[in-house]
Amino acid sequence: MNRSRPGIQVHPSSLGCDDAVLIDGVWCTPAPRTACDVVRLSAPIDGLAVLDAALRSAWCTRETLAEAADAQAGLRQVIRLREFIPHANGRAESAMESRMRWRFIEGGLPAPDVQVRVQTDHGVRWLDTGWREQRVGSEFDGLEAHMTPEQLRDDRRRHNWLTERDWFLLHFTGHDVYREPRWMVAHAARALSRRS
Repeated sequence: MNRSRPGIQVHPSSLGCDDAVLIDGVWCTPAPRTACDVVRLSAPIDGLAVLDAALRSAWCTRETLAEAADAQAGLRQVIRLREFIPHANGRAESAMESRMRWRFIEGGLPAPDVQVRVQTDHGVRWLDTGWREQRVGSEFDGLEAHMTPEQLRDDRRRHNWLTERDWFLLHFTGHDVYREPRWMVAHAARALSRRS
């Protein structure tokens, strides 16, 4: 039986462990099944972030996640799990970007694109999420993104460059994602409506 170790949290399984394999002395379930287990047992706000991370790890594909979800038919929260899988995207760069994206989807907005590429004369600029057709971008702003004056300067220059090229940029924080998602979704909905 596995016990928690530094950096490893052990959870009991309701599906049994017939598919577990021994890795460096620790019994582990396959990555797609593990991701699905975590999503079912986590708060809804974390579900898409878990699946995005699973895809980003390259240990999972959307197909293997769907198969793992099918194998969990009848378990608690498997319907919610299945709702997340079509929206999972391994290009999401942070858990908070994924949580922000889920708030938009949960709020009834069209699913935004992930890591929106905007070509420049001197290279490429990227947006966390956005709706290309309406040219509306949505950025998650965490404290770490603006820790130095140089980071803040570069971010503001990027913002100005994009607005000069007719992109409408929205900026949200952890407070918006966790505490005021309705306001955040309404704000994004108004921007999309104005740009349609």
